[in-house]
Amino acid sequence: MAASPDESDPETIISKDLSQPTSAPSALVPFQQARTCFAIDVSTSTSRAQILPQELYAVEKLCQDLHPQAREEVRVLPWSGTAHPIVGPSYVEEAEVAKFASGIADQGLHGTACVVIMFGIPPYAPSLLNVSVGTAVFAASPNCLFLFHNVFTGDLYILQCKGSFKSLLRAGSENPNVLPNTMWHELPRISYEKLSQIQVPKPIKLTSEQVALSDGDGDGMIIDMNDIYSDRLDPSTVSRILTNDDNLKTVVMSASTRRRQSEFNSWLEKQKHADWYNDTIVRLDPGDATSALVERLINLLDRHHSQAEKEILQATLRNKHKTNWNRFLSSLGNNRESEPVVNTVICSAQDRMDSMNSSKYPYDASILSPFHSTATTRTLLPPRPIPQSDDFRRSTLFRPPPVYRRGACDFGGSARQSSKDHTMCYTPEYHRGLPRKELSGLCQVCGKSSRPMALLLKKRNTDRHTEGFPPPQARANYAYPLATGNVPETDIISTFICCDPCSYFIKKIGRAPYGEQISGAILITNWPQNLDLFLAALDSALEHRFSQGLLLPIFLAILYTTRHRVQSDNRPGLSPIFGRVLEWLIDGVERTISVSFDPELTLQRTIAWNNNASFKTGLRLALEHTCMLQGSILTYPLEGFLMLVLAAENNQCDLVLINKVVYLRFLYCLTRRFYECRVPTQQPLLSAEGIESVPWFAEETAASSNPVSVSFLLGRPLLDAESLSLFERMGESFRASEKLREDYMWAFLKDLEQLAPTCADPVACFRLVEARRGFARDFVKNVG
Repeated sequence: MAASPDESDPETIISKDLSQPTSAPSALVPFQQARTCFAIDVSTSTSRAQILPQELYAVEKLCQDLHPQAREEVRVLPWSGTAHPIVGPSYVEEAEVAKFASGIADQGLHGTACVVIMFGIPPYAPSLLNVSVGTAVFAASPNCLFLFHNVFTGDLYILQCKGSFKSLLRAGSENPNVLPNTMWHELPRISYEKLSQIQVPKPIKLTSEQVALSDGDGDGMIIDMNDIYSDRLDPSTVSRILTNDDNLKTVVMSASTRRRQSEFNSWLEKQKHADWYNDTIVRLDPGDATSALVERLINLLDRHHSQAEKEILQATLRNKHKTNWNRFLSSLGNNRESEPVVNTVICSAQDRMDSMNSSKYPYDASILSPFHSTATTRTLLPPRPIPQSDDFRRSTLFRPPPVYRRGACDFGGSARQSSKDHTMCYTPEYHRGLPRKELSGLCQVCGKSSRPMALLLKKRNTDRHTEGFPPPQARANYAYPLATGNVPETDIISTFICCDPCSYFIKKIGRAPYGEQISGAILITNWPQNLDLFLAALDSALEHRFSQGLLLPIFLAILYTTRHRVQSDNRPGLSPIFGRVLEWLIDGVERTISVSFDPELTLQRTIAWNNNASFKTGLRLALEHTCMLQGSILTYPLEGFLMLVLAAENNQCDLVLINKVVYLRFLYCLTRRFYECRVPTQQPLLSAEGIESVPWFAEETAASSNPVSVSFLLGRPLLDAESLSLFERMGESFRASEKLREDYMWAFLKDLEQLAPTCADPVACFRLVEARRGFARDFVKNVG
């Protein structure tokens, strides 16, 4: 039985092109309103023991509680020799299980909530059941219920449940362990009336190789099984699989029913040696209490609020952070002091696959039991012997007894922590550095003064697309990365600053105050060690538009642009620490990239963390070559040239050198515009009689001694307001040459008029004018 609350019926779902989702929706609808499909075994095997009448009874009981419209839309699929039942007796050949599993995946049905009901005479113990009929369905669906219906008594037993169907279990109870000595009276029982009262999630559209996982907090994620087989999953996702029983069942049983056991087993072996557990283990939030508090505070900050109410919520949130952190540290200590739990679970998963692949009873009901149960791993699935090789002894999961220190999180706690983990942050995978290498400040959510702080990355709030800009998922090698900071697609930095724990929950909620949708966060700590995490968050916020090698220079442009915006806007509620956060990140980027200038300006990530030597030296050499009219800085887009000037000033390059380059770039800007306007007609830009005869020019420059001001050029063919605004953002570096520009402008424009017809492009024209007049040389004489 498949419940489909989507607007399209199951047949439509099968025929649609499957999309490529990245997250699993968690919206629930009542079962009574769901579009439901019953696949019923009507073969001759159902004539035994009155199975078919009991199947019809179950369908009638479930349908009678459906809303009238949902009842009219019910689909019934009788089983023939070419279709498999989801409601029916128990045994299916192993080859048919694999075929059925592939069919479900190929049709994209494995993202739909499903109930598997086996009908029959109960054997002596539940473990003797052959559950092959429902294994393929239970394996792939993230929300699935596996039941056994006793055709003699009508009792309905829960064999196992996943996802939303866990609500059928009693409060505080877990999935049943179907062990060899488990009796029927030990299994939980339900009624069809209770089943019809639950809520089911909307279908998730999946490709044939994708499966949906849960993180235990109601949200989900989608992975490709091929990423498991090729070991391409990030450590955080591996943690979600191995520490969540539903997720582990999904991938183990999916791999087994699709006959990919060997590849999956190889992946499990690698995880025994992986150093991922402590860094990436999910920080649990029982009952979503902390998430709810953070969301209440965000809503409070979005409107006029009582200060007293805000302070009460903040104090409660700080206590929650402290409690969660202590619970997390305790769990780490417990895991180290007991047997290596993760490896036990991995071994249990391997034994489960061996059992499913054995020739004797491959699909007995024990394969549905939880992996993380102590009883299961001790009684049913004993762990394999621990390898004694030197490599395995060095594995982090078999380290010597740890040395304990106080936890590093500013929310404190008395729980013990290992020497390696004293740098761990609330956000998984991040590690703290020395206090002098991170910033402390007042969190705008919980109100605590703490470190490390977090910069939130927001989703762009417009559908506008910049012409010529790489689209999402392009991973393009953009020619001018420094020119990308002032377009809607890169407006990704939120001005809302918070602490590490609050950023973890804001990212989970997906929203910050003032209507900002949040895609990720960057912790302001330990730049060298956390750099790959910074880049991953940045890449996601930019929607994977650029190649990995361009992310750092693009981030530098974004940071400088954001700094200018907040300096020119008096934004309400701006944290005093926000400017320091930007400077910390700018310093980190500039310590991590180098500048080369021949033949093109190139910025790339350096191999090692340095003290700005590569960046500053490369920038200075690039500026010096520009003064000799070499390199590509003169022709670099003006938005990117501005970033280079700001970076040169930030790195205390020679001011005369910077001013001279700005002066030359302004003259080249006029040259390029002059050439672009003249070339289409091959006629003089201003007049056939020469520049002196143009009315707007002759009025101001009747003689060569008259200065030509920038304000006079503005709005005329050679200079537009946007370009002038970018030059004015260069501040004193632009103003330093103001008098020289005015005095030389007449002669410069006169030379352009005479020399442009002889030149192939603006660069050649500019160099020819410079050779005649020596503007660069005169700059040093008059300004330097």
